Amino acid sequence: LQPNSQEPIIGIDLGTTHSLIAFAKDHKVRTLWTEGEDPLLASAVSHFEEIPVVGARALMHQQQDPSKVFSSFKRFMGDITHPNESQDALMASTHVLKALKERAEKALGHPLKKAVVTVPAYFSEAARSATREAANLAGLDVVRLVSEPTAAALAYGLDKGVEGLYLVYDLGGGTFDVSLLRLEKEVFQVVATSGDTNLGGDTLDALLLDTLLPQSNALSVFEKNRLLYQVRLLREKLSTTDSVEGSLTFAEQEISLHLNRQTFEELAKPVVERTLSLVKQVLKEGEVTPQELQGIVLVGGATRTPLIIQTLESFYGKPVLQDIDPDHVVAWGAALQAEGLSGAQGPLLMDVLALSLGIETMGSSVEVLLARHTPLPAKRTQEFTTFRDNQQAILIHIVQGESEHVQGCRSLAQFELTGLAPLPAGQVRLEVCFTMDADGLLSVSAREKNQDILKHLEIKPTHGLDLEKIITLLKNEER
Repeated sequence: LQPNSQEPIIGIDLGTTHSLIAFAKDHKVRTLWTEGEDPLLASAVSHFEEIPVVGARALMHQQQDPSKVFSSFKRFMGDITHPNESQDALMASTHVLKALKERAEKALGHPLKKAVVTVPAYFSEAARSATREAANLAGLDVVRLVSEPTAAALAYGLDKGVEGLYLVYDLGGGTFDVSLLRLEKEVFQVVATSGDTNLGGDTLDALLLDTLLPQSNALSVFEKNRLLYQVRLLREKLSTTDSVEGSLTFAEQEISLHLNRQTFEELAKPVVERTLSLVKQVLKEGEVTPQELQGIVLVGGATRTPLIIQTLESFYGKPVLQDIDPDHVVAWGAALQAEGLSGAQGPLLMDVLALSLGIETMGSSVEVLLARHTPLPAKRTQEFTTFRDNQQAILIHIVQGESEHVQGCRSLAQFELTGLAPLPAGQVRLEVCFTMDADGLLSVSAREKNQDILKHLEIKPTHGLDLEKIITLLKNEER
């Protein structure tokens, strides 16, 4: 494949367990890697050697010194409640993205600067912003952030020339997304979406480890990650065989294990049921019955689990769609969208807002300005006023979530509009405008109409991080 005459744009699936990079030309896609490499780059970073090591070698180091290896870090992207883990996640994501960029440049034979990067549909504003920041630090200009289920539907729809209503069931290493999409003549419209950013293959591994080795609960996060990696290898084998023999290295002892599929499925059943309840919720919100679906598309390596396939086929009444590799389909969709954005004629993606956005009002209530499932891009303006006499400043607190109360939502940012005239309560006319772009990134403006005082804010949550410090740390690591 040769690049388009326009500057080429690559597609990246930045996953919890594995990451991939792909390139499309004339609607033909290939995953990029060089001979001797695995097309799936393990999303793991080791600081075991002088410079950071990414991929399978990093996972090998996990067996030697787990405290120096970061894996399954995607769940902490933009997480203000875990600032240290969030910083580690951003830095590790930067290293993974750099490694992907390098393998793509080797495969294509020329420098690359632009990318379409996928994110879970249910990623928060902070997590999306952190993903974009990691790409920038890796030397990539993010042309578009695309939801993973939307990318998968795009790959499937363009590859098969299908139309109608499709459900995308995306169970990755650490996150679960489900989206209902309508495909019509290369227009891909998200109808409804839901998910859980703490549900995936890692959840199944943790259940297995707790059962096989209950004493592992007392271990450090790093030690536990090392054992979880060993457990994952056993679980993946159960997708193709009824039982496996293996071992876990614990406290310098090797413990032999026998694991059968039936035992695993009993453990996994509540997790699969949680995903099915979200599937039902999305269909209800989209006012669609299972019988109206043209198909269910599987995404993510965890969907190879036979119990998941059986549960979905029992619910749907027909076979699910498995003829595109669930590990590659998201990267392919990102590459196809990248081709469209590089100047070639491409599909129109119409995504929706996964979580409602609003501001705090009197009594810690939330006034929603952009509701969940609003088509993107979107813009909405609403007028507010003061509730106290002579109030000369107003604090604008922006939150994300479905709760009616601030405490149940995620705080995104806050800023103050000052210099207001000391007027009686109710006479200040404050116009607040929320603008959400196609990437799901928000900007907010607040204007006092009487005095024409204006303040504008691009919502780029730093999730408690000092970006200058991160840049310095990254430079030091590369010396």
